[in-house]
Amino acid sequence: ITSGAREAFELVFNGLLDAGRHVAIEDPCWPKLRTVLSDTGSTAHPVRIGREGLDAAAIPAKANAIVVSPSRHYPTGTSLPLSRRVSLLAWARQNGGIVLEDDYDSEFRYRGQPLPSLSGLDGLSHSIYLGSFSKLISPALRIGYLVVPQEFLQRVRSHVGKTGARASLVPQPALASFMQSGDYAMHLRRMRRIYGARQ
Repeated sequence: ITSGAREAFELVFNGLLDAGRHVAIEDPCWPKLRTVLSDTGSTAHPVRIGREGLDAAAIPAKANAIVVSPSRHYPTGTSLPLSRRVSLLAWARQNGGIVLEDDYDSEFRYRGQPLPSLSGLDGLSHSIYLGSFSKLISPALRIGYLVVPQEFLQRVRSHVGKTGARASLVPQPALASFMQSGDYAMHLRRMRRIYGARQ
């Protein structure tokens, strides 16, 4: 559990991955991402995206990690096709790299069948999944989360033990109860209808 996207990325780059990483990022991307990478000692390598999102063939040779938002690219709204998702995972396997999947609002897909997450396709072998409740509930909640490979769990716990968790402990039990009760699923369906109509 994290307090949001920035903390999630900081945890990944400070606590899980080796220092001095060369990280390919989408161009354009979430503006704060470049700052986070710089602050954590990583070098950003922007890769211009096309109509179908980021192409694995365009990833620089020195990159050993990549950050993508495949469900809905920020800020263009592009959804990464299955073929490109598979190519990104193939790149990670072949290069010993890691794919960070920033999935900030995949719940709101209005056309076509849902596409599997990169982490789902990969079984978390070469990927880390970042999610958030900001779009579905409220940015004020300040709760996000990471899904990491088993091998990283101890490093996550160790890093959080040293730095302290920044996500408030007050709303976490309430959110858990909301999800367990079934009301969360009802809220999601209701918001999909509302946002779909607005769109």
